[in-house]
Amino acid sequence: MKKIFYPRILFPTIKFIFAISSLTMLVYVILKIFEKSMSSLKTSVLFSAFFFIFFIGYFTFHLLYFFCFYFKYVVIKKNTISIFELKNFKITKADFDDVLGYSKSEVYFGKYTWKSKSIIIYYKSGKVSEITSSFVSNVQLLEKELNTRKVKNMGFEYYNTGWFYRKYMFAKK
Repeated sequence: MKKIFYPRILFPTIKFIFAISSLTMLVYVILKIFEKSMSSLKTSVLFSAFFFIFFIGYFTFHLLYFFCFYFKYVVIKKNTISIFELKNFKITKADFDDVLGYSKSEVYFGKYTWKSKSIIIYYKSGKVSEITSSFVSNVQLLEKELNTRKVKNMGFEYYNTGWFYRKYMFAKK
């Protein structure tokens, strides 16, 4: 029996629309600055414009990165689990025998202002997949399905950040 856990559309779509609109605004401002001759602009206007470009560029990058990092699509078939991850643009397919276990966790967005429940799946090969309830539907049903398939529950894992990515407690080092 095939079970599909679709990505949630509303929240990622809002983020994507904000990213595209801010990218459009960024391109518009850059074109307007270079449309006028650089020598006729005052330094205060140039400084303000470059600061605005930097801010909008960072905001756009953050939204697009956030969208790509958490957008996932999960399919469970007879003895396999397949997870499409947009950040790698590939499908991770594994038999349930190749899954080391899973843990439940919470992901914090911002400085502990908004959190979302997540399931972290560990593979024997050392790979890790994190599925958050904000971006994938029916995470509780996914957990029940993993328990039905006799995948080991490794317990609760606290959110622990590294330099650039999250540190996973049960990942092979």
